This record gives sequence, C-alpha cells and structure tokens, in this order.
Amino acid sequence: MVGYEYGRCGALNPFAAFDTRTGKVYGMTASSERQSEFISFLEQLDREVPASAKMIHIVPDNLRMHKGKQVQARLAEHPRFVFHHPPVHCSWMNRVEQWFGMARRKRLRIADFHDSGNWPNE
Repeated sequence: MVGYEYGRCGALNPFAAFDTRTGKVYGMTASSERQSEFISFLEQLDREVPASAKMIHIVPDNLRMHKGKQVQARLAEHPRFVFHHPPVHCSWMNRVEQWFGMARRKRLRIADFHDSGNWPNE
C-alpha cells in the first residue's frame, strides 16, 4: 500500500518493443504513461524499424491507453501496425514482458533511493 505522501521522485515509465526475429529491443522512457507518450513510442518504432518490414505486429499489455481513441486513430492512419491484444492476466504471452522480468531479476534490484532533498550527510 502506498501512503498519501508517496512521490515518484523522478521515476520514468518504460516503453519497449522486442523484435522476436533479431532479439533487438527498442525502448523509450517518458515521465508519464499516457496515450500521447505511447503514440510517440509507436512513431519512434516506425522510424527505427526498416521499411522492408511491411507489417509490425504489436502485443501490448492490457492498459487502457493502448486501446484509447487517440491510439486507435493513429493506428487507422498507419496500417503498418497490427495489434494483438492477449487475454487479461496472460503477461507470460508477451515477449517484452518476459524481457522486463529477466532484466528485473538479473540486473535491477528493488532499492529505496532517498529523495534528492533528503540525502544523508556523508
């Protein structure tokens, strides 16, 4: 449970896509997790994935922002992206979720970082 005084203190939201053919991970971070940031990530993917890939299959998690009106309008204008929404509670089907899980277990540890205004005296 998070208390009322909880602050994110500069935490970022990761966006990532995993190319299952090559193993390449495309990524971006944003201070918010809204439709506009997700659309920016899709635009980044559109620029970075070679034009020879005529179709980009996306398996998003079940966040509402992935199904929002702005995202749907963007997809209608860019048919190169095809979304495949997995069933609820099936994150194991999403390869990028597996990648995030491995990164968390192998490289990232839960840490409690002090707010920049509360650094202990050294």
